[in-house]
Amino acid sequence: MKDIELLLDDNKAYVYNKRPKMSQKLCIVFKNRTKVIDAITIKRIICFVNGIRKFYPKGAYKIYFDLGPTVFKDKISCTIFESICYVLIKNFNYTVQVSYLLLPNIESEGGSTSPLLLLKDGKKESCGNYIQKFCDSLYKNHYRKVVPAEADGPFLSFQMGDIESFLKFNGVGELYAKELAKVIAELIGNANEHTEGDCLVDIDVANNYYNNRSHKKPIGVNVAVINYSPIKLGDPVKIRLFEDPQLPVQYLKVRDAYYTHQAFFDESYTEEDFFNVASFQHKISGDMKKVCTGGTGLTKLLHSLESYAEAHKCYFLSGKRGLCFFQDEITTKENRGVGFNKENDFYNHRPSEKSIANCIITIPGTAYNLTFIFPEDTEDNYGDN
Repeated sequence: MKDIELLLDDNKAYVYNKRPKMSQKLCIVFKNRTKVIDAITIKRIICFVNGIRKFYPKGAYKIYFDLGPTVFKDKISCTIFESICYVLIKNFNYTVQVSYLLLPNIESEGGSTSPLLLLKDGKKESCGNYIQKFCDSLYKNHYRKVVPAEADGPFLSFQMGDIESFLKFNGVGELYAKELAKVIAELIGNANEHTEGDCLVDIDVANNYYNNRSHKKPIGVNVAVINYSPIKLGDPVKIRLFEDPQLPVQYLKVRDAYYTHQAFFDESYTEEDFFNVASFQHKISGDMKKVCTGGTGLTKLLHSLESYAEAHKCYFLSGKRGLCFFQDEITTKENRGVGFNKENDFYNHRPSEKSIANCIITIPGTAYNLTFIFPEDTEDNYGDN
């Protein structure tokens, strides 16, 4: 997968300077002692891995991740750990072994069918199988595909239909599956347009849980869409706003908003955050060749899905910053844009504090995490909205 090694290269500052211990069997062990694998745990893993690369650069060793009884905090946490294992095997020729006991959790259900299961025995052959399944896999309620950078419109349309069929087959209501497939296809298209990089799509459907309060079986859908790239989400829009000599009217409005927002910038709201928000405005694109593309389609779709779901957690990360998609803050009002704030006003108000995310590691490119938990009778309720 193109540029995936940036996940370690862009986090070189995180490294253990003490030589990792090696067993007599030429095995280096990472022992996890936490019940949740989150960003803090991922940072520890990156420190550990970068320490191995520093002291044992040849790759002729086995790395054993003993994760123990645990849960992945969300889909992104699992997918980034999978990506680290991919880089170690594919790019640096290490043998990797992984073991864990996944505790029940609807948001990390994908860990029960992850390609990581192939690494339990730590054999070279299994590592080769992992590389293959990391890029293309359909197993039970788990869907994964690496969409190449050169994918065109017809390919993305086919991909959207493929995802919609997978969701419906696993019990997701027809209308909901259609809307979610549109969201995922748009995210893939955005990645191709903004970064010209490959895009990893990973989806799992959790349909074996029971709600004791409602006495129904909710269905959880966990989605990760990751594009590894040296280009962050807001970079193309920033470049276009200040380097395009013939900006269309809608871009001039965004540039004026930038000058307004300069008065708002501080430690919690930065210029980088502004250009992230600007990337979601109507008819805004970083592509110099396009005049009236981009738009609020993604946020409108997410707003619709969130209004239906019993619970949801949607956010993206790019570099060390990100945004959370809250239903009441991505509502669009005429001529006000997508504000990511309670005023629903991009042009005159800063995003809310809760909408801005900070990441303790660097995400090269863009990573989206979408989690929706919706009731068993999805299709009937959805039609009422």
